[in-house]
Amino acid sequence: MDREEQLKLAQKKAAIVNKGNKNGARKSRILNDTLKRRLMQEDGEEANKVIAALLNEAKEGNVAAIREVMDRAEGKVQNQTDIISSDGSLQNNLKIEFVDAADPKVSE
Repeated sequence: MDREEQLKLAQKKAAIVNKGNKNGARKSRILNDTLKRRLMQEDGEEANKVIAALLNEAKEGNVAAIREVMDRAEGKVQNQTDIISSDGSLQNNLKIEFVDAADPKVSE
């Protein structure tokens, strides 16, 4: 079975499994939609109040507020995983390949 056939099979299985997923539908995001609508009322006055409160908390030294401001302004810091080989050198180029263990070519 080549990669294209594996991909098509995986897509079919995913479609069957996710067929009844009602929670992922756009219509179920009522809280998110309501929050966005309320924040944008009166030319974003509510959103400005929330931002002002967050900035005031950060100025007061609230670490969670500072972290939130930095995450929003600069983007969240990405986790980095270093892979070190047995000789202690850092591996820069790592290739991960998924194979079918039942494939006779793999077990050779």
